[in-house]
Amino acid sequence: MRGVRMLLLVALVGVGVAACTPSGPHVRSVEPANGAGNVSRSTSVILNLSEPASGASIGPSSVKIIRSGGSQVGGNYNTDAAASLVSFTPSSQLAANTKYVVQTNANLKTSNGTSYESFTSSFTTGEGGTASSGLSFSRSSVGGLTAPTAVTKGPDNRVYVATGIGEILSWAIDANGVPTGSPRRFTPFGEYQRTIIGLRWDPAATATSLKLWVSHNSLGYQNMPNYTGTVSVLTGSSLTPRDVITGLPRSVKDHMTNSIVFRGTDASKLYISQGSNNGYGGPTPGWGNRAEDPLSAAILVADLAAISSGTVNVDPRSGYNPSTGPVKRYATGVRNAYDLVWHPNGKLYAPVNESAGGDTPAGPGGNPPALRDLPAGRDFLASIQQGGYYGHPNPSIGRYVLNGGNPSGGVDPWEVPQYPVGTQPHSDWKRPIHDFGTHRSPNGIAVYSN
Repeated sequence: MRGVRMLLLVALVGVGVAACTPSGPHVRSVEPANGAGNVSRSTSVILNLSEPASGASIGPSSVKIIRSGGSQVGGNYNTDAAASLVSFTPSSQLAANTKYVVQTNANLKTSNGTSYESFTSSFTTGEGGTASSGLSFSRSSVGGLTAPTAVTKGPDNRVYVATGIGEILSWAIDANGVPTGSPRRFTPFGEYQRTIIGLRWDPAATATSLKLWVSHNSLGYQNMPNYTGTVSVLTGSSLTPRDVITGLPRSVKDHMTNSIVFRGTDASKLYISQGSNNGYGGPTPGWGNRAEDPLSAAILVADLAAISSGTVNVDPRSGYNPSTGPVKRYATGVRNAYDLVWHPNGKLYAPVNESAGGDTPAGPGGNPPALRDLPAGRDFLASIQQGGYYGHPNPSIGRYVLNGGNPSGGVDPWEVPQYPVGTQPHSDWKRPIHDFGTHRSPNGIAVYSN
């Protein structure tokens, strides 16, 4: 294969320090920080809000990035699932050595319609930006989508898009690779019943024998029931569903069974990214006081050959044992990896969303001690190894230390300084291979080859 390159598709959401703490709805922090210099020309602007925003109020009339001299910068606006952040990504690189002002006004509103207090900060760019990859893509879009979650090209030369309300839409692709015509619409689990996250074609699927694997979860993001994650296989031209794995963990909010992937042409093993149930491994009210499960916050591997034409229920209340069952832990401590990919170099990569805050559990005899109200952690890219631990505690399987612990009095890799000095990381802990920063929400990863 010639010229294999790995591309990370990243949705950004952010941090910084506000000058004061107003009493009403306000911007708590900003990135780049107020007054920052030598900022990358490829930066995004990220606002961390004190209260959830109305998504409809987020846009160029409420959040402005203004270049020195008065012109407003164009770009894309976004937020996270909790509407607790605003991210702005410029349409093109910012100018070098130029001051930019970030402004919000009363048009930015909370979910109940209250205006946020006005906010202003500034930063100045440097010379540098993201290095050119030498690649160029054209962009096209299709309408009629509600909360798209995954996209894949089928063996029938059609593009398939899943949505958060349980749809799969399929378009024909023209000679230029652009979706065209009206889509076919499938609702394999009924109308507005499930949130689909993962789409993956079986390595044996063909244009005349479709076989699409799907991960899906109970629809909603508040007070959701546990053990409602499912992996199903859809077959034939009608995408007829059959549940293969049921009873996967589900947080009360937006962590659930995420993306799925095969390793090359091996159709016997399916790798599943399973989200955590809480922030830092310890139950908190914000996460419904739900503890971690033996299969949560992990990369799982399902032996599809062993399951065959049956269905396996992995709900621990049913007596399922991952040590002996066909769905096992491949790697642990992976808090929330929305996506994952096998690279041609033989490695599995996953971008991991770290917590915005929370508590860690205490270990046996108080070693390590429990930590309370920790600040936001740093999102990262992990090279996933079988048996590795990636830093999110899970007492149900004997993992207690968050990330790199605090082994010495100096600055340690991925340390948690709130731990007592001498707190060693778990023996299976694997250090991240890239630091995205706080509140970056890296959600997509793909391998591009030409």
